[in-house]
Amino acid sequence: MSEHANIAFSEDTLLKQFKKGDFDRAKASLLERYHEWNEILVSVNEQSVITPDDIEHFRVQAADLLDQSVKSDYEWEQLKILTVLIYQMMNADKTALPADNPAINKQLETLDPPHANQYIMRRIIHGASQLDYQAIEKFVRYQNLVLSSYITNVPPEGQKNLVVLEGLVSKDGVHFDLLDTAYDVQLRQRTDQARPVEAAPEPTQFHMKPGLAEELLEPVVIADNEARFLINTMQFTNMHDDIEVTGASYVGKERKHNEDAVVLVPSENQVVVIDAMGGYGNGVDARDVFVDMVLKYRGDIEQAVLATQKGYDEIGLEQGGVCIINTDIRWKEDYFRLTLSQAGDVHALLIDEHGEIKHETVDEAIGHQVVNAVIGAGATENQRANGWKNFGHLTQATLRAKPGWRFTAYSDGIANHFNAEQVKELIFNKTAQQAIAAVSQAVDLKMSQDNAYRDNCSIAIIDF
Repeated sequence: MSEHANIAFSEDTLLKQFKKGDFDRAKASLLERYHEWNEILVSVNEQSVITPDDIEHFRVQAADLLDQSVKSDYEWEQLKILTVLIYQMMNADKTALPADNPAINKQLETLDPPHANQYIMRRIIHGASQLDYQAIEKFVRYQNLVLSSYITNVPPEGQKNLVVLEGLVSKDGVHFDLLDTAYDVQLRQRTDQARPVEAAPEPTQFHMKPGLAEELLEPVVIADNEARFLINTMQFTNMHDDIEVTGASYVGKERKHNEDAVVLVPSENQVVVIDAMGGYGNGVDARDVFVDMVLKYRGDIEQAVLATQKGYDEIGLEQGGVCIINTDIRWKEDYFRLTLSQAGDVHALLIDEHGEIKHETVDEAIGHQVVNAVIGAGATENQRANGWKNFGHLTQATLRAKPGWRFTAYSDGIANHFNAEQVKELIFNKTAQQAIAAVSQAVDLKMSQDNAYRDNCSIAIIDF
C-alpha cells in the first residue's frame, strides 16, 4: 500500500497525467456502462452500484499507480478510469432511475442518499418478477449477513422503518413488501394474498444426436497449469441440440498458478468460465471450491454461488474469490435461448453468421474494483474497501441465438488486451480450433512485450 493511502492527495495531481481528450474519452467509456442517479453510478443493467463512499478508495488505488515508476498501457488506462471515477462521483448529477412499474418508481424517489443496502433494494425491485419468493428470501438472508458487518451500533428493537416499498410480486406469484431499515432489509409477505401451490417444474427437453448419450455423462474441467500456450490446453465436447463447445485455459506468461478454469457440463448445456482473484490470495482454493459446487449443482448456478459463499466461510477463506460467467442454453423451436449469469470481470460476446456483434457483456470491474465477485461473508475489510459490497450478485441477461451463430466467453487475461471488436476479428470465420489458435497467438504476442499485462487466460467458444 502506498504512503499516499492515508492522505487526501490533490486531484489536480491526477489530471496533470493526461490531456483533456484522454479524460473525455475515459469518461465517455465509463458512461457507456453507467448512468448517474442520486449520487450513485448505476450500471446500465441496474445490477451494480458505485457510490461516493468509494472515492477515497479510488484515490488510494490511483496513488498506488502513480507511485509506480513504470506503467503498462493497461495500468495507464486504469489510472484514467480511476481519475474519471473520482471526478464523476464528486460531481454526480441527480437523475431518475428507470423502473418498469410507475408506482414503484414513485416510491423509489423517497429513498434517502445512498447507504449500504440500497443495492439490495434495487436488486429485488428489478429482479422480483424473475425470482421465486424462496430465492428472494435466501438473497436477503445472505445480504443481511454482509450488511451486518458494516453496522457497529445496532439500534434497539422497535426502530422505525425508513422506507417501505409495497406491491412487489415474485415469479411464483407471492405478493410482498420490502422494508428498508438502514440496518437490514426485511421482507413482509402480504397476508391478503394466498401463496400459490408450486407446480412441479417441467423436465428440460433436449434433442440429442444419435449415439451421443455416453459422451454426455461426464463434465469437462479445463484448468491447465503447465502448458506454454493457450492452444495446447484446448478441449472439445458435444452438447445437446447439436451444440459444439471448445474450451481452453492456461497459466499465462510468468505466472506460477492457473487460477482460471473452464467447466463444460454437457448434460445441462452449461458452460462456465471462471477467473479467480489470485491477487488477493487463495486463488486456486477459491476456484476449486466453486468448481466443486458447479459440479454438485449442475444447471443451477444460483445454488452453486450460494453454496460457494457458504463454503468460503466454512473453510475460513478470508481473502479472494471468483469472477464468473455462466451460460445455460436451451433450444426454443427455432432459436437458442442463452441465459447468462455474470459476477465480476469475465466477458462474453455473441456474433451472428455475418460477424455482426449481437451482444457484448458489461465489464463489472472499474480500476481494481470488482463490484460483485463471489466471495464469503467473512471477507476482509481490505476487500470491502476495494468495492466488494455486492457479494455474488449475478447479473443476468437472456439472449437469442440462431443456428450458425457463435458465442464466446473469456477471462480478463484476454479482455485486458483486446476489445470486443478485436476478439470478434480473432474468432470470426474460423473453425473453433483455428479461432483459439488465433487468440493464443495474439495473447502470446501481447504478453511478450515489455511491461505487458500478464495473467491466466481462459476462453470457451460455443457454436450453434
